Formats: sequence, C-alpha cells, structure tokens
Amino acid sequence: MNLYLPKISLLTFLVCSVTLGQSLQREMGSVDVKVSNEADMPQRGALVRIEHWTLPTGYRRSELQSHQAKYVESTELYTAELEPGVYDIFVSGYGLLPFCQRIEIKAGTTTIVNARLRFGPETHLIY
Repeated sequence: MNLYLPKISLLTFLVCSVTLGQSLQREMGSVDVKVSNEADMPQRGALVRIEHWTLPTGYRRSELQSHQAKYVESTELYTAELEPGVYDIFVSGYGLLPFCQRIEIKAGTTTIVNARLRFGPETHLIY
C-alpha cells in the first residue's frame, strides 16, 4: 500500500506541472515588415529594427525590454514573432529617408507594416 501512494503523488505532480507550464506560456503575435522604395520596388539592404519598451509606472521611466535588427535583402519580407505589447519599428537604408511606426502586437494575430522609404537628397548618386 505504501507503493501505491507515491505513484499517485508522482502522477498528480506531473499532470499539474504540464498544466501549469502550458498556462504560463504566453500566446505570441507576429509582425510582417515589407520594405519598398518610392518607386514601389523592394528595397534591398535596408535595416529593420524592432524595439519593445516597458510602460512607465509611477516614477519609473520606461526601459528598453527587447531589441532586434536584421538587414533585409532583395524581396525578402521580414517576419518576427513577438510577445503582445507595443513596439517601435524603424527601417533605414543608405540614400533613403528613414521610416518609423509604432504598432501594437496582439496575441494570435499578425500585424503588417508597409515601410516605404522615400528617396533622400543623395539618392541620385547611387541610383
């Protein structure tokens, strides 16, 4: 009879651990960033940065919680899986004016950002 009790306790522990682990996982959302130029052509060599800030509470200022960056090549669409929250999207490329947009990521959804970079004053030198 002593052997029966530990088996039940172990089974109960495992079931509770799996259930608790699943409930602690946050459902993610995602963002798709499409980078193009004024001519509506895909812009290669652009840098996409995503920054997530904590919200200020009381006398605490907001702090950078996460940051990621990637160079986008050719017709590539930049996709990132993110926790729900507010994010700043920055896109820049040489000879082009930078783009920025604040977005909100919601669980289970994909937010689409069309980053159209306008030609800058030195664009005629490289295009």
